[in-house]
Amino acid sequence: MIISLKEIALLTESEIFGDEGLFINKPARIEEAETGDLTFLYLSQYAKYLESTKAAAIFVKPGFQKTRKDITYLEVKDPNKAFAKVVFPEPVPPAIKIFLCSLIARRKKAASFFCNPPVAM
Repeated sequence: MIISLKEIALLTESEIFGDEGLFINKPARIEEAETGDLTFLYLSQYAKYLESTKAAAIFVKPGFQKTRKDITYLEVKDPNKAFAKVVFPEPVPPAIKIFLCSLIARRKKAASFFCNPPVAM
């Protein structure tokens, strides 16, 4: 899945700070991201991975302090939902959504961004 950062910004209504000509290989968790990947920072407990992530671009909240010059930032109101929109473009068929939510629940991952109502943990 190679997609331009401009397309991602348009899809998620986010503002680009950095290389607008960037192309993204795939979405990834901040601690697992590789060169060319897109990630997000939503919970403060994951901020510790910002300095070591290899991601090319990252969704952040407006006003986030952009300390790294080698990462392109996408400012958006809700980085979690923006990332989910890239991973699960709408519309997601209901049967697939139910299946994915059940997998998330079994693995005890946070699912409030995708599962409505949220999956019980």
